[in-house]
Amino acid sequence: MRLVRWLTSGILALACGALPGAGGVLAEQATKPPAARTTLLIDLNTATREQLMELPGMGKVYADRVIRGRPYSAKNQLTQRGILPLAAYEKIKDLVIARHAP
Repeated sequence: MRLVRWLTSGILALACGALPGAGGVLAEQATKPPAARTTLLIDLNTATREQLMELPGMGKVYADRVIRGRPYSAKNQLTQRGILPLAAYEKIKDLVIARHAP
């Protein structure tokens, strides 16, 4: 989806005559690549308490519950096992992963 928007803005910039270096808003958008994903996923099975507490809505109590409930084979086990309520899980589900231990 971002690639489509990026390509569309580039086509619009060319159609409007706003070439890079012309100082137009469309020209600036056309020359910027799509934002790269810079967030690394936090592994529920190996993260420290401090790493877990950096997640949105995650305090000491929830972080400790996650650690005590290890190991996890899937991240949705946080709600299945009653470790986190659904509202808290929804805030972090795209930021965590449960890698399988070897």
